[in-house]
Amino acid sequence: MTNEEISDQTFDAIRRSTAGMLKSDVYKAIYEAAVNVKEGIYVDIGPAQGGSTISIALGRRAAGRQDLIYTADVFTGSNALKTSDVNTNVSVLKDNLAAFGVGDGINIIIVGQQDIETSIPKDASIGLLFIDADGALDRDFEQFYDRIIPGGFVILDDCEDKAIEKYVQYPPDRLEKYVKSKGAKKIRDLTPFGKHYTVYKFTKNLVSLGLMKEIKTVNNTVFLRKTGDKAYAESGAPQALAETRDAIARDFFEAREDYFDTAG
Repeated sequence: MTNEEISDQTFDAIRRSTAGMLKSDVYKAIYEAAVNVKEGIYVDIGPAQGGSTISIALGRRAAGRQDLIYTADVFTGSNALKTSDVNTNVSVLKDNLAAFGVGDGINIIIVGQQDIETSIPKDASIGLLFIDADGALDRDFEQFYDRIIPGGFVILDDCEDKAIEKYVQYPPDRLEKYVKSKGAKKIRDLTPFGKHYTVYKFTKNLVSLGLMKEIKTVNNTVFLRKTGDKAYAESGAPQALAETRDAIARDFFEAREDYFDTAG
């Protein structure tokens, strides 16, 4: 597939071939961001069967660039994956990359077998960071913010001001099992109102602190650019995001009290 052959149908095909969870116009917007990267490597966290990685790789090629793409996933435990077997899912990803002619220059990181932070060279500047993982942006930005070049693209999926109350309605024993099943000690370490809501709140923090400038939102995927070169640890973000986690947890338990009082 040449650059001249890229069209809206290309992104429909990406979604269809990879059973992608994103809309075709989101893959197109990811591609366009990748085309506009001028410096640095590309990092894709949560590619599943490869829709986002393919879009980034096509954009890299259209820009005439050869910097590496690092694509990282646990490759299990997601409805976006074909099977529950890690090796099978990695093979599916490789096959999908090859099918679109973009298999070269992509390093696949299997999270859980490899450490994502150390697998990406510390001296490598990041020109584009795409995150579609578990919503723990406080962890992700602590790891990667300082590596992103000023003006670099940050793309966050599942960003929406919409709180779900699924876990609010869990009885105490079920809620405790849920927290333990995620390997967490407290509900504040999770996304009790849903990933979308937590990502939205974190994103608003990062923008209000002047670390990010919002470009646009396509469906529930927000496109940002890094502003300035202030170190993350000195930016106020760690404290702000910790306070946001605490506030979400506080609102969650207040909602539970209201729900169970009403139900009773």
